Amino acid sequence: MAFDIEMIKKLYAEMPAKVDAARKTLGRPLTLSEKILFAHLHPDQKVAGFERGKTFTIIANDASRENMYIQSAVLNGKKLDSFMFPAKELLRGGELILQMGPSSSKWGIKPE
Repeated sequence: MAFDIEMIKKLYAEMPAKVDAARKTLGRPLTLSEKILFAHLHPDQKVAGFERGKTFTIIANDASRENMYIQSAVLNGKKLDSFMFPAKELLRGGELILQMGPSSSKWGIKPE
């Protein structure tokens, strides 16, 4: 797997500014979890509108020592084709349902 080291360096260089912006927008100190979450926001995603205290449930159907690979995923009733989804979905609350299986699948893999 090839990594774009310049993209990774840029992402980490931008993190302190993103955390500061979130702190100013929310007007309060942030928890460690919030710092991590806000530091990884997509550049187009605004901090405003996030809520705290909502329940987000992750269900892994058929998970076992043998069934450790994700076969499919549904986020709040909608099929999810990637492991990435907007942070606002997590903070909004809801449910992520994973279907687990015994072998790796093409789920979450970007077509080349």
